[in-house]
Amino acid sequence: MYLCTRKWHNCQLNIKKMNEIGYQIGVWFDQNRRELPWRHTKDAYRIWLSEIILQQTRVAQGLDYFTVIIFLPFDENIFVFVFF
Repeated sequence: MYLCTRKWHNCQLNIKKMNEIGYQIGVWFDQNRRELPWRHTKDAYRIWLSEIILQQTRVAQGLDYFTVIIFLPFDENIFVFVFF
């Protein structure tokens, strides 16, 4: 991370500040994270499904899709029906 003044030639790498910002983001996430069903699994299908859904959908709406699809037997036609 570069902390810069208005003149680009005065940029410097500041590892301490970068670590501090990373830590603050982690603290914020710990306080604000939502419990989502794909966060606590190692099932590759569920993780892949969440990735596909969340590419084009808000989390609130994607959660509904995920909940419906995950309990159906795998069939590629489900994705055509649900997403198109």
